[in-house]
Amino acid sequence: ATVPVYLNEATGDVAVELLTIGASDVSAFAGVGGTLGLDLTNVNLALVLAQEKVADARQWTALQATAGSASFVGLDELTLNGSLLAVTINQAASDGSLLDFSDAALEVVNGPNSTYEVTVDGSIGPSLEVSGDLE
Repeated sequence: ATVPVYLNEATGDVAVELLTIGASDVSAFAGVGGTLGLDLTNVNLALVLAQEKVADARQWTALQATAGSASFVGLDELTLNGSLLAVTINQAASDGSLLDFSDAALEVVNGPNSTYEVTVDGSIGPSLEVSGDLE
């Protein structure tokens, strides 16, 4: 596969080994022992792992995900609920380069008849973005 990579204010194509993982409309739990953590519903995600096809290969990771709702469970004293949650991560390689799908989205298969478009923008730098409505 060839993917666009952003470095020093320019985007160029790089030949990579590409692993993508997708999920659509799943439920998930992120926590400890299945009893303390975040209970997530209606999760859609696309994970992109790319490694350059050369010696001393650069590696990149990008993730985009949404969740219809999230609830913190396991502590009766703490009530935290969220909806319409979104997470975007774009991790740089060792030279600071980043994946850049801002001009042309990468479609990751996340179900038998569905895809999730990854649209991370390398020009904004390494990123961890989280948004949603909290109660």
